[in-house]
Amino acid sequence: MKYYFNTKYANMAISTEGAIHIIFKRSCDCFASGLFERECFFGECSCFDESSFSVEYWKEYNTGSVTLIDEEKIRTLIEGISEEDIMITGAGLSNIAGIPTQRELEDSLFLNDPIKLYECCTKDPNRLIDILRFFYCRLSVTKPAKAHYKIKSLQERKNFVVATENLDLLHEKSGVEAIHIPRSAFMLENICYKRAFLIGVGNPCCQSILKGLEESGTAIYAVSITKPNLNVKNFKWYSGSIESIF
Repeated sequence: MKYYFNTKYANMAISTEGAIHIIFKRSCDCFASGLFERECFFGECSCFDESSFSVEYWKEYNTGSVTLIDEEKIRTLIEGISEEDIMITGAGLSNIAGIPTQRELEDSLFLNDPIKLYECCTKDPNRLIDILRFFYCRLSVTKPAKAHYKIKSLQERKNFVVATENLDLLHEKSGVEAIHIPRSAFMLENICYKRAFLIGVGNPCCQSILKGLEESGTAIYAVSITKPNLNVKNFKWYSGSIESIF
């Protein structure tokens, strides 16, 4: 399994097969001078997808373009989803099934502490790989949550596209036909949808796709994001939990 991280301090590509590629960013200089633009390599890094690794980082916190909507409104909208729409799911959906969030995984890999990350990658890179392998083992034994089965029921009735940034296969376990980001990014960026419903989305790999969707005229609705920091100019946000609507 390959996993790509794009955070404030570093881009990381890491594989359970034993490969790591890290690029440290300018923001690292607030921790230690000289880290900026350093790279760490371990194992066979040619396995990584360069386009996924170099995706731009989007984490602008801006509430000016957000319209809040209530539980009844978002539930009605989701129940009215059609084949002209797309649902994009992220770590927020996996979290209710017991899987760590993207932020928790980033913290365990020291991605928010670039000094520790650099030391670990240069002195004990297998520690990082073991952390990812343990995470992957948790994915294999976790069962879908109620929300996954609700999405399955909706998809069977409404025939809409489900795209996910999650690697846990919980959609597949629940019977949902899902396409995976970033593997299918090209397809998502070249199809127009009437509406996009974002469920627990936050990964920058997905955020770059959102910008293209909005530019094509897609209306954006978001559920279960911790901050209204999506890379779109205008979207409607339900700030409650996934469980309250599924």
